[in-house]
Amino acid sequence: MPEIKIKHVVSCSTEDTTHKADNLLSSDTYRKWKAARPGEKQTSVILQLEKEEQVHSIDIGNEGSAFIEVLVGNSSAVRDQDYEVLLVMSSFMSPTESRNGTNMNRVRFFGPNQLQKSTAQEKWDRVKIVCSQPYSK
Repeated sequence: MPEIKIKHVVSCSTEDTTHKADNLLSSDTYRKWKAARPGEKQTSVILQLEKEEQVHSIDIGNEGSAFIEVLVGNSSAVRDQDYEVLLVMSSFMSPTESRNGTNMNRVRFFGPNQLQKSTAQEKWDRVKIVCSQPYSK
């Protein structure tokens, strides 16, 4: 499958001065997006795709989140509530790993069988990624 092109960051709830959300636009694996302050319980970012696309799989590289959820929507939608779940909240770190700061950079691949079937069958031009870390300060 070809890689889907991201046009720009529409918004983000928080970002570090060095590790900005714009880093997600780069294919360089060393570029990261981090929250402005360590210990934030939840962060999110909305990405605008170049055109409407059908998402067949997702590759996620983590940077300290215990859970990550992926939602999709269309730029023509007027409210945040118009996002639909593509990937249900998925675990990237256990409570013990979170408290100990281990395995913070786990990478997971989610294929067609792990995505919400009805949502994955449609085309979308926005992706909302929600990261949460309830276990560590």
